[in-house]
Amino acid sequence: MTLTSPKAIVPSVHSEVHHSIRLMTQSDLGVVVEWHREAFPAGFYAQLGSGFMYRWFAAHLDSRAAVSLVACDSEGAVVGYLLGTTDDATYRDQAAAKGVRLLARGALALAARPGLWAEFTRVRARHYAARSVRAAGRIVGGGTSKGTSGGLGVGDGELVYICVEREHRRRGAGAVLLESFTGEAVRSNTTRLHLITELDNLGAQQFYGRHGWQVMDDTAHALDGRTLVRIQKHIGMQTPCVG
Repeated sequence: MTLTSPKAIVPSVHSEVHHSIRLMTQSDLGVVVEWHREAFPAGFYAQLGSGFMYRWFAAHLDSRAAVSLVACDSEGAVVGYLLGTTDDATYRDQAAAKGVRLLARGALALAARPGLWAEFTRVRARHYAARSVRAAGRIVGGGTSKGTSGGLGVGDGELVYICVEREHRRRGAGAVLLESFTGEAVRSNTTRLHLITELDNLGAQQFYGRHGWQVMDDTAHALDGRTLVRIQKHIGMQTPCVG
């Protein structure tokens, strides 16, 4: 990644309010995890508790195919964060290869939450088991997950989460986080970025539309029944191999 130091700063040019961007570090995880659980309380991972979320964020920091950024105000206080990938296939394979401890933590969190355990076994267990088997097969065989993630393969990145503190919304922090992530993806030779959001989240669709992202016509359903839509942006072209 280009932003190799926590002190590497990119100033915001999107508003009169000054924001800067740096790499997320372990010391940011406490506040970021609590913001995440507040912003996405219905999320399955968030319901597993702060301990699980802390380890999930830490695993994201360790991946060479991931981008983890925070936005800071003029005094250096963290006011927002973004998690993304620059190669979605590589990221998922790395997560599967190194996820034993995270899975163990998740199992403990589920055991302490009988209601969530019931939902997991009813709705999610088969999906996660099948995905783990596919990933394990690729790791043993030395392959990648190209072509197995909804048509996304090597060269595709994903915007996983973006969140800005309530008092700093609509003041440019989200825009500069998105711009910085896109820049990192370009430098990593990513050709396309995508994200998934609810079909009825018109505010998000308008925000990304202003930054050159396109809402796709196809929809899907989440495991919990929500209707989802994919939004994507082409940011580069792969150079064809010759010879």
